[in-house]
Amino acid sequence: MSEIANFMDLQSSDVKEPEVLAPGEYLFMLRSYKPGTYNNDKQTPYVRVSLKVVEAINPSKEQDISNIKLVDEDFAMTDAARPIAKRFLTKTLGIDDNDGSKTFREMFEESLGVQVRGFVSNKLVGKNKDILIAVIDKFAPAN
Repeated sequence: MSEIANFMDLQSSDVKEPEVLAPGEYLFMLRSYKPGTYNNDKQTPYVRVSLKVVEAINPSKEQDISNIKLVDEDFAMTDAARPIAKRFLTKTLGIDDNDGSKTFREMFEESLGVQVRGFVSNKLVGKNKDILIAVIDKFAPAN
């Protein structure tokens, strides 16, 4: 109950808009992953990876990364889309699976803490297209 009371007693001036990552190139570290299913007609399976910004390499504007929360990226895991996740894990992140014996769970576990470059743009989303979010358009190896 106390959390609700605390929220209800907040002044609107105490509520700050979250800072959005500016377009540009950043170094990320993979912090976590979570499989799930989209609530759509096909119940599409996916894996959501959460990435922490480590460094602003080439942002479009001065960027204080200390206030940026994790950036999430989803990988659809349908038959047609699984090769994209496999390339991300093996080619981009460098997870060794030369003999093809590792499961996706094993590869995602090994990816925790691995760094990757990401190229970010901004996009308006939501019912009224009024919520600005950061979107990672492309990944590249960190080195």
